Amino acid sequence: HRDIKPANIMVADLDSAEPSIRILDFGIAMTKRSSQSGIETPAMAGTPLYMSPDEAQGRKYDEQSEIYSMGCVIYEMVTGEPPFEAENAIDLIAMHAVSEPPDLAEIVGRSKLTSGLSEIVIACLAKDSKDRPASMIDLEQRLSELPVEPEPSAPDKIVPLPPVATGRPVRFVYAAGALAAILTAAAVGISLMSPSGKLDHITDKGLTSTLLSHSSEAEELSPTFVFENAGKVAISESTTTDADLEKLAGERRAGKIRELRLINPTITSKSIVWLKQLHLKTLWIKNSSGTMSSTQILFGERRGGESNEQLNLTDGDIGRLLEGTGLSEIQLEGLPIEGTCFKSAAGTELSKIRLMDCPVSDAGLAAVSDVGTPTWLCLRGADAPFSGKGLSYLSKLKKLEVLEISINNLEPGGTTELGNLKNLRGLHIFCDRKLRRGELGFLSNLPRLNDLSLAGYCMTEDAIDSLAGLNITHLTLRNTNLDDRLLSRLPPLPLETIILDDSLIEGNAAESLARLKNLKAIGVAYCRRLTPDGLDKLRKGLPGRLINRGEDEGRVEIIPYVPAGR
Repeated sequence: HRDIKPANIMVADLDSAEPSIRILDFGIAMTKRSSQSGIETPAMAGTPLYMSPDEAQGRKYDEQSEIYSMGCVIYEMVTGEPPFEAENAIDLIAMHAVSEPPDLAEIVGRSKLTSGLSEIVIACLAKDSKDRPASMIDLEQRLSELPVEPEPSAPDKIVPLPPVATGRPVRFVYAAGALAAILTAAAVGISLMSPSGKLDHITDKGLTSTLLSHSSEAEELSPTFVFENAGKVAISESTTTDADLEKLAGERRAGKIRELRLINPTITSKSIVWLKQLHLKTLWIKNSSGTMSSTQILFGERRGGESNEQLNLTDGDIGRLLEGTGLSEIQLEGLPIEGTCFKSAAGTELSKIRLMDCPVSDAGLAAVSDVGTPTWLCLRGADAPFSGKGLSYLSKLKKLEVLEISINNLEPGGTTELGNLKNLRGLHIFCDRKLRRGELGFLSNLPRLNDLSLAGYCMTEDAIDSLAGLNITHLTLRNTNLDDRLLSRLPPLPLETIILDDSLIEGNAAESLARLKNLKAIGVAYCRRLTPDGLDKLRKGLPGRLINRGEDEGRVEIIPYVPAGR
């Protein structure tokens, strides 16, 4: 099929003993692009939210690839959200390749999970296709062996699915994966019925998906907030006040909210009590007038505008929020906090901490390191005053796998401490000054590093030379001063993907990239010096590679191999 996702699964007639299940849109599966020579090469296709690492990296696409996508769908049916989310398609594909999804039990609660379900989903989402279920039939069999009734401790508001006729095996309709999804829903006791009793078409929206929206219940909720993922995600882009949060905490369905995003709120310390009452798993607080967007940071833009002076949450306020918290993810942008608030989070289960455009200090990083559980840490944005000493504390984060960090103000030698983060798989560095000699030397001390990103006007010959010997398969050099001359120094890395968006490369890049024998995908969007003639050189010099060359990040083009003389 090549595009398994909620929007392509239709279930109807749930009031019957045998609901009709359909897999829609087989158009992609039938599509092939062929060159003038008649050689056929399948295009990279599918939806990045549910795309397997196999297809994203140009490996063989088979039934195990489809099982990965089905695993993403099952994960979303259980949690209300896909396993990975990112701000663009390329980063999302990279996460499928190198990142581990949040644990199901952390999101929905271990007592609410049917025994054995988490292990099945983990198997479906294995990076290596050999570790996934052998076939869709195997996956359906595993799911069918799970108890269909929800656990006794599950909420009493569960609406069971209509009973299935007994005395004969359940019949597949069009695809085993569709029934697998329904079996999973039954196993965890998720109601997929609309108020009318009919199952709605599962749809997706942008990079976030929703399984179902109960419009009659949504109308009862505060108009200050927009709700997604069946009411589990609440978003406010207005000046949310203390009174708004107090009202939200008192709503009948407030207990269903697992993620809250507040953009440019005007809340005070009084709101901490209401935030704690919501028992959230994910919290974002963004001071949009005083912070940069992720895109602005990525492309090296300076912060503009004044901070929202009505948002004065302090480390003490956030500390009270974190005390005994059940949060697994917190993102704070543009707040005047140093990070010392995380002293109160010691012993909690925080797995992702994102501090963007916050004046994080060495003392703040010491507090973060005492949390112990984060697998993802982001220190991006403003010229935070932390130093190499602060980074040395991070070596206590034994589970840390992904680090995003701005190093503009870091003193000479400060990056050396990053070499102690032995478990890092992904590292994303933002710097809008030239990198100093030896500043990336620590990379050779990171044995598990697989995904490296450098953004900003920072590239030098020494920086390129520092990549020699790394075992990375994904490299992003976005919005840099990288040109054909610097690229020619790129060592023969085992790269499968390289992103050169908004760089200064021209047509001569093909010769340098051709040395990367494992290379399967190349991003060259927004490369203003890459003329049509230069692109033609890439076509001829890099046959058979997937090339993203348009301003639409979701468009990926195949450059087919044309043998000489044809």
